[in-house]
Amino acid sequence: MKKVGITTHYTNSCNYGGVLQAYALCTVINNLGEDAKQICYVPKNESMVNRINRAFIEHRFVPVLKNQCISSINNLIGKIINSDKKIAVLRKSFNEFRFSIPHTNIIYDENTIDECDDFDIYITGSDQVWNLTLNDYYKKFYWLTFVKSGIKASYAASISSKNIPNNYKNLIKKWLYDYDYISVREKSDVNNLTNIINDKNIEWVMDPTLLLETEQWEKIAEPNSYQNEKYVFCYFLGNSISARKRIKLWAQNNNYKIITIPYMLGQFRCCDMNFGDERLFDVSPERWLALIRDADIVCTDSFHAVVFSLIFHKNFIVFRRTSDRSKESMNERLYSLLNMTNCENRIVSRNNTIDEIVNRRILDYNYIDEKIKKEKIKSINYLKNIIG
Repeated sequence: MKKVGITTHYTNSCNYGGVLQAYALCTVINNLGEDAKQICYVPKNESMVNRINRAFIEHRFVPVLKNQCISSINNLIGKIINSDKKIAVLRKSFNEFRFSIPHTNIIYDENTIDECDDFDIYITGSDQVWNLTLNDYYKKFYWLTFVKSGIKASYAASISSKNIPNNYKNLIKKWLYDYDYISVREKSDVNNLTNIINDKNIEWVMDPTLLLETEQWEKIAEPNSYQNEKYVFCYFLGNSISARKRIKLWAQNNNYKIITIPYMLGQFRCCDMNFGDERLFDVSPERWLALIRDADIVCTDSFHAVVFSLIFHKNFIVFRRTSDRSKESMNERLYSLLNMTNCENRIVSRNNTIDEIVNRRILDYNYIDEKIKKEKIKSINYLKNIIG
């Protein structure tokens, strides 16, 4: 039995997709007979001065300053309307589930991570672990530069950007030169990385949440008090007010209740005010799964909400979180998933309506299931090759 250490968005994460993919990868590897654990990591907070200096160097000063101003305003309003207590309940709902995932007893930081030498294999786990906007303390962790010996691999890592800035290309070549296996979640990242390191084989694999069977997710999904009601489940990570207005109008016209989880990402957001008939705060990952499973329709801009809509055979519609022209656009991962499953027509645009997508575009789940099954076999075989 080999010891496998995974680096991904796990410690202190309050993102449903993040913790569920962390659970899935550990579960799959352990089911293959190995001993996999999440490596706990919490870097010291990067100061605002350092963030601004780094943003100048990376030519991202305006977006960083804009986001910080929006965050400060939201936090101020949140304090005025006392949303902190509700957000605290949301955070608490994640703790028990996270602790159920095998993990290291030690919580490392950027000064102690070099001492993490307990594993035979180190895997950069799935999700946006290679997002280039993460601070340098996270880069050391997610690119495995702290590893001195053992197999180094990635599984379904995501850069979350269509174009890699030139100033990062040499760094990425340096960070990945001693990886034994490299795989990514977005097909665009295969091309991006192949152009940078053409002497290594870059594989495309599925998100780990798709490697478990529907029945395995059913086992951990909690009973849902709304399962006999007609409802739309809205799960938005983005701040689009127009998307929320379109859904609200459509739901009212079609007699659907809207159930939503406000204040995602752990802060108050103005766009969540007065949106939704049922606004839930104490939603654990297990309950989140049930809300998707039992919904009549899922409306989302989230990659993993789409993943679980596919797993549970739901009618779903997708909103772009940002414009494709934005340098910080993360739409590529959604496009990659929708393309694989032939679901590109689930995206809402100015040229279509929610009613058109929901009622006139039929999802072929026989095709989708077969496609996922085929790719699942390839992805699990990739993990088997890493383990050896």
